[in-house]
Amino acid sequence: MDFRHAAFICSSLLWGAVLPPASLQGQIAQGQELVTLPGRDTIHDLTLNTQVATSVTFPSDITLVIGYGLVLDANAAQSLMDAEAVAAATLRDLAPQPVTIVHYALAARDTLVMRAIRRGTPCYITVRCGEQIYLFKVSSGDRANVAVLVTDAVGTGNSVEVAKEDIAKSRTNYNSTELIGILSRAKQRDFLESVNPALFEGWAERRGLALTSENGGLVSTITEIQQWPQKDALVFRSRIENKGKSRLRFNPSDVKVRAGDASYTAQLADSSGVVEPGRVTMLDLVVQGNASGGKEHLSINNDFRLEVAIATQPPPPPNDLLPPPNPLLPALEKKDGTVLSLPEVSAPSKDEIRLPLPNFYGGK
Repeated sequence: MDFRHAAFICSSLLWGAVLPPASLQGQIAQGQELVTLPGRDTIHDLTLNTQVATSVTFPSDITLVIGYGLVLDANAAQSLMDAEAVAAATLRDLAPQPVTIVHYALAARDTLVMRAIRRGTPCYITVRCGEQIYLFKVSSGDRANVAVLVTDAVGTGNSVEVAKEDIAKSRTNYNSTELIGILSRAKQRDFLESVNPALFEGWAERRGLALTSENGGLVSTITEIQQWPQKDALVFRSRIENKGKSRLRFNPSDVKVRAGDASYTAQLADSSGVVEPGRVTMLDLVVQGNASGGKEHLSINNDFRLEVAIATQPPPPPNDLLPPPNPLLPALEKKDGTVLSLPEVSAPSKDEIRLPLPNFYGGK
């Protein structure tokens, strides 16, 4: 698409003969002669007319331009109008509506020059620059822009320094109280939602699942998943079945949730960790956030599986069942700061206990 600007202007003058008189009233959009568009991720509205050649400059070299209604010369424009006439005669009500015909040329490696040569329905244009795609909805109007600058929203170089305190504040505050509340709400969802549906606004759920995995006689099956997107939390309700002939143990806090090749640690696990032969025990897990304190944004629609490892020995007793340490002996502190420990005094034996004798006093 190596066209000279002079050829573009010359061919534009030749096409003026096929235009209706009303389309020759094009003017410049006052106050919007030069506009800047924010980049990708949206369809940009662009107005062209017959009297103004509008230039559109992109942040990098153009590699592809495509769209129904785009033409490079007068012959292409005439062929398009002939095809529309044939379609209107043969298809009638099913024929496409006449589209805005846009004459375009590559004025520079990063710049398109466009002009509308016939009014019609909007012409949708796709422009590719390297790996980036830009979309335009081009209409024909009486007021057109003269120049359009398309900026790339990514990598503009306008970096802003962020303080460590601000980063810490932006992280989600994950804590045990919140985890317990999330699990409790998920377990009681049927009742709570019936009395207060607002508690589960934004939640998603999958029920009646059978996402099964097996390890050494332990068969784990995820039966239900609930998601609280605002808290970036997923609740997994599952069954652990023992198909062996002996009691099996597992550590609930060591259970992993797998999605594809990724494995996630549960922040909260609720289960006895013991499965008798031929029996089933329940396991509830809460997965929330990631290790850096941010959000993981896991989709509830993933093909999840559980990784349950069999424990080789029973878990140690919790610390709160251990006897408390002996209290420290009191101490005295001198004025100079020296600390003197008081000697330990043992309790007297039974033989050393002496009760006071009664004092009988008689007299007149």
